[in-house]
Amino acid sequence: MKRTLIVVAGAALVAAAGTHAQEMKGYAFQALEVRMPFEAKIVTGAPYSADITIEQMQTLADGNRIVHRTTGRVYRDGQGRVRREEDNWEGHSGISIVDPVANVGYSLDPSSHIAWKTLTPEGAELKQKLENAARELEAKARAREGGAGANAGDVETRRKEEMERARMERARAGGVPGALERREALDRNRKEEKLPPQTIEGVRAEGIRVTTTIAAGAIGNDLPIVIVSEEWRSPDLQVLLMTRHTDPRTGESSYKLTGIVRAAASGARKRGRENDVID
Repeated sequence: MKRTLIVVAGAALVAAAGTHAQEMKGYAFQALEVRMPFEAKIVTGAPYSADITIEQMQTLADGNRIVHRTTGRVYRDGQGRVRREEDNWEGHSGISIVDPVANVGYSLDPSSHIAWKTLTPEGAELKQKLENAARELEAKARAREGGAGANAGDVETRRKEEMERARMERARAGGVPGALERREALDRNRKEEKLPPQTIEGVRAEGIRVTTTIAAGAIGNDLPIVIVSEEWRSPDLQVLLMTRHTDPRTGESSYKLTGIVRAAASGARKRGRENDVID
């Protein structure tokens, strides 16, 4: 069966990742724009595997409940490479792989046999440095030719930087007039407290609880709205073990790791799946 690997990377880095990409046997290559992989933080020397349960529950006014449950598995080896598998409530499955050794990540669709290849944050940073170096060389070349080109290049660079700062500010504000002010008001009504440590699935966990109150009338509400989030993290594994989020407007959601094994997944356990796992 034909498989497709969609490459999401800059041209300067595709060649560098080529050797690793050949391990994804049977996939053809296509090109897309850069997208970030699922895992952002690299943790080495702390392998583990676990099952994942994600639940979203909403209680309607008549007492009826809507529950969505997603299950999955996560594996991390000693070099920080991570594989996540997900089976959602709609019956769809997906796999994400992040390899900090090769500075690439993959998102696999088992049903269509298509894989999207991405850059890790470190790979994206390297790509940006290469692009910046190329621009500097171009500016110097223009300067040697008479200086006019260099000045024009500097003006264009500053213009792009200003546009990017404006774009980020709009994104932070939500792109809606007054959204930034509302967000700052919410931050002022935000309380964070440290919770006593506890053991979750045999792993020591440290927790925090964040309570955010939306004052009466802030969004047309008659009474204050209280939103509570809890987050439990393992300092040893440096991963989230459990989260809970309660919002009267949207319901309750939770994330939890169970069946935690503090060791790299065995080869036999992984060979029971596809041939594109992390080895």
